[in-house]
Amino acid sequence: MYNFDIKRLTPIIYVVSVLILLILIFKVLIFLLPFVIAAVIVRMLSPIVNRMSNKNKFTKSIVLLSFYVFVFIIVSLILVKIFLEAYNLFSTLIKNQDYILAHVTHALDKYEKYVSKLPDYSENLIDELVSKVLKYFNGTILNLLNSSINMLKMLPRLVVFIIVTILSSFIIINDKNIIVKFLTEQFPYSWLKIGNKIKKDILRLVFNYLRAQCILITLCFIELLVGLNIISMYCKDVKYVLIVSIIIAAIDALPILGAGSVLIPWVLVEVFVVNNYILALSLLVLYIIIFLVRQYSEPKLISKGAGMHPLITLIAMYSGFKIFGVLGFLYGPIIAAIIRIVFSEEIKYGFFKYLINNRKEQNE
Repeated sequence: MYNFDIKRLTPIIYVVSVLILLILIFKVLIFLLPFVIAAVIVRMLSPIVNRMSNKNKFTKSIVLLSFYVFVFIIVSLILVKIFLEAYNLFSTLIKNQDYILAHVTHALDKYEKYVSKLPDYSENLIDELVSKVLKYFNGTILNLLNSSINMLKMLPRLVVFIIVTILSSFIIINDKNIIVKFLTEQFPYSWLKIGNKIKKDILRLVFNYLRAQCILITLCFIELLVGLNIISMYCKDVKYVLIVSIIIAAIDALPILGAGSVLIPWVLVEVFVVNNYILALSLLVLYIIIFLVRQYSEPKLISKGAGMHPLITLIAMYSGFKIFGVLGFLYGPIIAAIIRIVFSEEIKYGFFKYLINNRKEQNE
């Protein structure tokens, strides 16, 4: 049987066609994300299922149900712990609101007395600096509030998403062979062979990339948890260490904000409002450690997970940011690594050399 090879077209059309196909596949996978996650969960549990002597639908469903129960228990324990610490935090804030207001008023009075003694140009400069800091701080708070409101609005969609994912995972784990057989019958063998290779490489890439991100977040969380616990031994003002560590680690995962968007304002409050210079210095040292560890680890971990040079990873992250915005920091390296996998032969030979030589061959 005659197999059509798209590489017989001009190289430019071949490259553009593959890129368009990758974009379409990416869009379809995002649209069908609950089913993709369900398939990934089934794939994760397949080693356990394969070791079972009795592989009927009931035992497969029991394995999957046990997995969801385990995840539910872990998530519930974490949420309960977060809720308790959040409740205690807000209760403390409400109870001490007069004390906090008095501190803020005292700090403002000190600021006005200090600024009034300075020359006019210095006063204007300090006022401008303070206004910029307050504007940044207010913007950060508004962004966090808007994100919280958007998350609440997305709650019904999230519930539907979770339900569809769970139901589809039960269907996939019980009828996996039928589904795989149906899908393999829809495409030619040559396509399936190439598709399986790309699928394995991409899955390994995504797994390594997500693992790198999880390692970075975990490192930040551990540094915060250990650092804040040590600080709390000699600074009694540091409380709710677990919930604070979780919040800052989650914010640190965002490329634009980072841990500094919480720790730096905290340092400024401790210096200018509370006058607790020891705590401010300790928090500053903790932030410097977190910053240095992330700057050293991030390019190496992501480039290692994506199988690319750190410079190419940084270029991909920057390009992704320019195209997709903040999420482009995550999309960029993944897309670049997928392109590297798909065009691995051309890159190994020399991408532009391949285009030019191919054209010369066609002209001859």
